[in-house]
Parts: sequence; structure tokens; C-alpha cells
Amino acid sequence: MLEWGIRQRVQKIPGVSFLSGREVIGLETTPDRTRVSGIKHRQRGQLHEQIASMADLVVDASGQSSKLADWLQDLGYKLAEKEEVRSSVGYSTRYYKAVPGSQEEWGGFVRYCVPQQWGIAIEPIENNMWAVILAGMDGMYPAVDAKEFEEQLATSGISPQVLAVLHGAEPLGEPRGYRIPVCIRQHYEQMEQWPAGLLVLGDALCSFDPIYGQGMDAAAVAAETLEECLQEPQTQVRPAFERHVLQRIQEVIQPAWWISTIADLRARGITYCRFRWPVV
Repeated sequence: MLEWGIRQRVQKIPGVSFLSGREVIGLETTPDRTRVSGIKHRQRGQLHEQIASMADLVVDASGQSSKLADWLQDLGYKLAEKEEVRSSVGYSTRYYKAVPGSQEEWGGFVRYCVPQQWGIAIEPIENNMWAVILAGMDGMYPAVDAKEFEEQLATSGISPQVLAVLHGAEPLGEPRGYRIPVCIRQHYEQMEQWPAGLLVLGDALCSFDPIYGQGMDAAAVAAETLEECLQEPQTQVRPAFERHVLQRIQEVIQPAWWISTIADLRARGITYCRFRWPVV
């Protein structure tokens, strides 16, 4: 609902347009590849189509599915080491139509137990619904089969008084699974060279274990940092404006990254490492 609300507001901004149903397949650059001048994209499913859209500044906000590292390597750039937390986190979510009045009686319920590496959340959401989430770490993924999901929920160890809020609630569809094998923090600001006209925000730069609620906050403060940098006198940071922005963003998201990382490392089987990209 939050994303829907933000999208509606952005669409009302004069000069903003959306290209829906398209996928970005690469970067447009100047002949010497020192500046990104736009993107290459195509209609989803049209494998032979390629359209160029030019821009003064390209911002990659494509999340964990970002292909930016591969595109930079294809352009001949040498990537810096990245940090990885390999936690193999998995979630399964099922929605229920709430019994009238139950959301007024109860707020939300969250239980997370690190030694057993599992978690559960029951949260009221819009349209009089409950969102029930089962979570696991170190590859202990919750079920996406409806019957198994209900069995895991019943044997999760939460009190019968809490489970009672779902009595009479109508399941709305099957459980949906979400798997996050690794959380990654890129260090593009440490690269020997970085192309002008290119920035990266959000999970495309640093992805978090979602259970700690850091991802949207980190993306928001990164956007605020970009706004602050754009308002600075450009003579102070040019010609390396983009690297300056990336360094500033890393400063503001670093505390969130380490809070999340240290919390994950309390659990069994979770590993942290710095990973050097292969030279291509």
C-alpha cells in the first residue's frame, strides 16, 4: 500500500513519466566509456528489441536483481570487493480476511527466536486483512503449500491466545514464498574508476535481511543524501560528483548494515565475508 501511495504521488509530478512493462538490458555510454549517457531497454519478452533512452543522470534503483555489476564489467571497469552475509533467509506469507472487530481488539504480533532460527509475525493490514508471515534462516525455509503452512503455524509455539485471532479468518489464496540466499553490500565508491552520469540507490547498492526493517529506511536516507548533494555548490565536488554521492551514501547506510549483519551472525550457520569479483 505504501508503494502504491508513493507511485500515485510521483505520477502527479509534472515532467515525470513511467515506461511500464519494460526491462533495462544495459547502459549507453560515450565512446570512451567514461560517462553513462542513457540506458538500453526493451519490451518485456521481446528479446530482439533494443531501444536507447538518453539521460543526464541514470540512477539504478532496481533492487536485488540489479545487473549493474555485470554491465560495469562488460564496459571494462574493475569492481571493488563486496561484502556478503550468507544467511539463506526465507519467508512465506499468507493473507486472511479478518473476522469483524478482531483488528480493533488486537494490534500486531511478532516473535523471532534466534537460536531456533525461525520467526513469525501476524500483522493487520489494509482492507481488513491479516498478513501471517513465517520466516526461517540457514535454509530452513517455511512451507508454501497451504496445508503445510497451516501445520507449521499451529506448531510454531505461539500461545493459543494469539492464534485465536485467526479463528474464523478466511484464507485468501495460497502462501507466497520469498527466498534471500545472500545479503550484499556493494562498494562502488572504492572502484579505481567510476563513470560519470551514473548512481545507484537502495537494494541495488546494499540489501538487508528484511526482518529488521532496514531496507526502506536505508533507501530513504540515501535519497535524502542525494538531494543534499545536488543542493551543494557543484564546484566543491566536481568533477567527481557521482563518487562523492556514493561515498556519502555509504556513510549514512553503514550503521544499518552492521546492525543487521551482527544480528544475523548470532544465529547458527550464518557467515560473513568480503568477496573479490573475478577479473573479466
